[in-house]
Amino acid sequence: MTMSSTRDPDTFCTYRHEQAGVYVTVYRDGLTASDRTGTSERHHLLTVNGLVTTGARPTLQPLPQAAQMYLPSPEAPAVWLVREPHRTIIVPASILVDGMPDLTGWIFGGNFAYRADEQYHALVGFDAAVQIHDHRES
Repeated sequence: MTMSSTRDPDTFCTYRHEQAGVYVTVYRDGLTASDRTGTSERHHLLTVNGLVTTGARPTLQPLPQAAQMYLPSPEAPAVWLVREPHRTIIVPASILVDGMPDLTGWIFGGNFAYRADEQYHALVGFDAAVQIHDHRES
């Protein structure tokens, strides 16, 4: 199932907040000063509830049924796992533009996400922490 909403905030919000996902823990560099602007700077848990596959036209898909365990919440906001040919990253759940996730301008803020279980490893494709790209280029 692919989200096909075009600039429809109601559909976007429904997907973002009512689509279950998997919790990941945020890991931070405790020695670096933070501006606390990124999602991962303000939360210890995030909810990965969408998978973005890239290519000529990025698509947003729900996670496999086995990974749909928890709903996003104010304490664990929604994020999406982005799989690109040479990297896998996490970005905040953002606006759909013409039915595609808007990935423009997200950069790595210094934090990572990880979960030690089989569902997460299957989603990511490896057993390691993933960079969280939750800061916007200015």
